[in-house]
Amino acid sequence: MYKTGVYFGRFLPPHRGHLYQMIEASTKCHHLVVVISDNANQTREICKEAGIPEISYRLRKQWISQQLQDMDHISVRVLDETDIPVYPAGWDLWSKRMREVVPEPIDAFFVGDMEYGDTLATYFPEATVELFDPARTRYPISATDIRSNILLRKEDVSDEEVIQFGFAPNQHAPVPDHQVVVLASDIDAFLAGGFLEVCQFDRKESKKHRKPRDVVAYARSKLGMGGYNIIYNNCEHFANECVSGEHISHQAENVRALFRKMPIVDVYLAALPEREMDGLLTCPVRQAHIAQISNVQTKREKYYVWKLLEYGLDRSLGLKIKNMTFTKAENGQFLNDQVCFSLSHSKGALAVAVSRAPVGVDIECMDLPRHPDLPRRIMTDGEYAAFEQLSQVDQHSYLLRLWTAKEALFKASGGDRFQPQAQNTQGASFRSFQKNVGGSLFALSVATDTPEKIRIFEDVKL
Repeated sequence: MYKTGVYFGRFLPPHRGHLYQMIEASTKCHHLVVVISDNANQTREICKEAGIPEISYRLRKQWISQQLQDMDHISVRVLDETDIPVYPAGWDLWSKRMREVVPEPIDAFFVGDMEYGDTLATYFPEATVELFDPARTRYPISATDIRSNILLRKEDVSDEEVIQFGFAPNQHAPVPDHQVVVLASDIDAFLAGGFLEVCQFDRKESKKHRKPRDVVAYARSKLGMGGYNIIYNNCEHFANECVSGEHISHQAENVRALFRKMPIVDVYLAALPEREMDGLLTCPVRQAHIAQISNVQTKREKYYVWKLLEYGLDRSLGLKIKNMTFTKAENGQFLNDQVCFSLSHSKGALAVAVSRAPVGVDIECMDLPRHPDLPRRIMTDGEYAAFEQLSQVDQHSYLLRLWTAKEALFKASGGDRFQPQAQNTQGASFRSFQKNVGGSLFALSVATDTPEKIRIFEDVKL
């Protein structure tokens, strides 16, 4: 898991393939910076050659920011290349400017081809270069293809009136959703320096098409309407509702489907706050359980690990605990039909794992006392054979790794009774780590079918 990653390009224009790679890259790092490289003179020339209006960096940044506005771990920035010499002569200046645009230490670059791989390795030796879908098999589309096939037929659209649900005319910066309404303008104000792509209906869509006068009448009836939401009520929803009476956005559904397909295994770590508990939890079942605990330390840990879960569900999946229903299983685990999660705490360290698939997490302090008879009691024959080959120094770490892994595997399985020897870690799907939490060293294990997708967010402040 990288701390800061960079995905850069001209995005002239941005398209769904770019969006896919941005989302994919964001699953591999805590913070992804999308950098729009812009040479004003070159942009102007490329658009002129393609016979389309200039697609400014402002419009590109606006589009990308809109698509990613709910992903707070992705930021969009612009790198001005206008005064940078043509490559390869400009690499030195470009790399310096990249470090100015992204002052954070860059751990990884995500690229669609390896054309710049060697050069990036030279100027950013500390960063890994990862390659995404160079053959464009997932989304066989390029910005060049789009530019060469854009339809700009103003005669197909009335110059007198355009009814839109989106940004105000000539609005170059995103505005708050509550300020976005359905309004009327002309084609020039609507485009605001952008370009027009004409949509062709397929046979099925054509059958649902309302008569033009009905489409216009319905659109006019919605003038002044607000309630804009990029996922649930955007301009495509409005257009389809006017044309066919169906409140649907294919773009939003594609993005949501992409998110649903991507495995999420997010782990959040936090130190137990020194302050007392902050009121009641919004989950009655969990609150009732905590109220019955007599040990003060355990009570605070279970309270704040639930607070950490609240943070993690909102951060990873946009879920609000107050709107969710939980049940307590016979094995003591809390369950919800929308998401899988697992909780753990040990000596002031809190750990939460959230996923769309079964997941288990366990954390234990590395300074736990040694018990000579414990290894034989909890290990399988194969595990014990490996244990005996280690030095005494390494045996303790190995033991804790196995213990946390067995706990995590048990939690992920949803079993009724924890039997350590029944949990064989050899060949099992999990990952183990050593983490510093609150100044102490802890063993952490996460059990999941996709261990390569684990993201760990450390030092969460509750």
